Amino acid sequence: KKEIENQNKIEFLSETDSEVISQMLAVTSSKKPIDGLIDVCNSLIGSFAIACVNQEHKEHILLAKRKSPIYIARSGEEIIIASDTICFENRASEYYSLEDNEFCDASKEKLEFYDANHNEIVKHPMVIDSFENELDKKDYPHYMLKEIHEIPDVLKRIVRVYKNENVFSNLT
Repeated sequence: KKEIENQNKIEFLSETDSEVISQMLAVTSSKKPIDGLIDVCNSLIGSFAIACVNQEHKEHILLAKRKSPIYIARSGEEIIIASDTICFENRASEYYSLEDNEFCDASKEKLEFYDANHNEIVKHPMVIDSFENELDKKDYPHYMLKEIHEIPDVLKRIVRVYKNENVFSNLT
């Protein structure tokens, strides 16, 4: 914060990380907004899930992720961004998951994905069949009890979705 404040004579209005990131984006000189977001995120420390809009390219939503969940779906011209895939139920038939240090330039025409080196990457959508958990309490007196009883099914779904040959390969 101090570095950007001193270099660019910026007076911050809050103590939030969000304002620091938005100010960094404002002073980044990149030809494409997604490149500016990638550059800013490469200089950040910690975890984040960012969704932002550039004033000059309001028809695009830019996304970035590191150690925080962020998912994106398109349904017609609608772009849906969420931290949990259950938000897509009854709204989209497929979604994309950003991995750590991946970025997305989303518009109603297309979704473009990038890595931290500004290289465009190909991502394949996950199909939404249906969600195993219903949003209501069913016959339980409260949601907490319902969630406790759902734990075995949730664990099975987690294993099915995230299963790979070396489950510890993505831990850091």
